[in-house]
Amino acid sequence: MSEYANEPIISVIVPVYRVEKFLPRCISSIAKQTFRDFEMILVDDGSDDACPDICDQAARADARIRVIHQKNQGLSAARNAGIDAARGQYISFVDSDDFIADTMLADMYERVCTDKSDMAICNIQYVDEDGQKLENAARKSPITANEVLDKYQALSKLCEANPWYYVVAWNKLYAKHIFDHIRFPVGKRNEDVFIAHEVFWAADRITVLKKRLYYYVQRSGSIMNSKPTDKNLDEAEGCFTCCKFALEHGLDDLAACKYNDAISSIADYIYLLDRSDKQVKAALDSNIHQARLLKKSILNIGGHRSDKLKAIMFSVSPQLYRKVKIGVRRIAKDNTK
Repeated sequence: MSEYANEPIISVIVPVYRVEKFLPRCISSIAKQTFRDFEMILVDDGSDDACPDICDQAARADARIRVIHQKNQGLSAARNAGIDAARGQYISFVDSDDFIADTMLADMYERVCTDKSDMAICNIQYVDEDGQKLENAARKSPITANEVLDKYQALSKLCEANPWYYVVAWNKLYAKHIFDHIRFPVGKRNEDVFIAHEVFWAADRITVLKKRLYYYVQRSGSIMNSKPTDKNLDEAEGCFTCCKFALEHGLDDLAACKYNDAISSIADYIYLLDRSDKQVKAALDSNIHQARLLKKSILNIGGHRSDKLKAIMFSVSPQLYRKVKIGVRRIAKDNTK
């Protein structure tokens, strides 16, 4: 880097794979940030389209941009490579089909400095592939005010409505030390679910910004909109990982919540997946076994009678649990009419 010192304040990590249509917009939105002291790390995860060339051209045009080319290993491995290469005091992730507001880095950095926080979380704006706002696309955002949370308050957000605003990696600014002992799980989908609790546990103060600074692009070809496979069960595995962490740290509310999220996710996919497929059957059996192993610990925590009943029902019959769950949803929907 020639424009700034070798250790920029912020490292922006962008995993890149088969997004040639969207990558230039993503890179441009980062490059034109009003906050200037950053490096952009583009991690080409073995993309077989024009992305490698787009990355290299961007690096030649802007000294703040560095490119890592690696064999395809998945999103987690790409993010991890970026973390390992990062020289900044802070880290931010941007998915390569998304883009960010011109002031995102400035706004978040100013707030973490003012609040003496270890990380910041901003609100999200859904947009279509052309970047036009989709006001009705998202469920209601749980971020309704600027606030500063401690780690326990942040962890409690994982149990509230639409917790994924707090779970995903990409609408945040992190002090680099948070990732001293944390990496994304390679080969997993819903990789953020596996580590969100660890991230909050490593932060003493977390700033939340109501402002919508991250533009989340909705496109038909993305991972989140693809046909269900055994990889969709990774979310349940991630929830069980969080549940075990919570039990180890005496966080009973979080443990019960994530256990319930896990069995709910398994139930949702039982009939969507091809159970004659060996990989699907193995993943289902593994998750159901995990649920039964953790059931005793869930039954031993205080309170949470409803969650305990769900755990027992799922243990007896995941299919019965699913039928009851669907019935409850229908009744709740009818009551809102």
